[in-house]
Amino acid sequence: MILLTTNLSDPLLELVHDDKAPIDAVEVGPWFSVQQIRDYRQMLPELPFHFHGADLIEGVGLVPGAISRIAAYLHCTESP
Repeated sequence: MILLTTNLSDPLLELVHDDKAPIDAVEVGPWFSVQQIRDYRQMLPELPFHFHGADLIEGVGLVPGAISRIAAYLHCTESP
């Protein structure tokens, strides 16, 4: 059971690597590229990643390519 999820950031990475961040998962969104998320997942293989679509979800019918971008994010994060 996941108890605490927080947005991924460089300061959080420092806390995780120093064992000072009691988190169960991290949240990422379209403010990161798919490649950045893949890189972060390699740095934090023990943590689940959750995708937060933010305004990308709101624009699904308006933004060309939004559905394929969302699919790419879901695939790279293994988010439900």
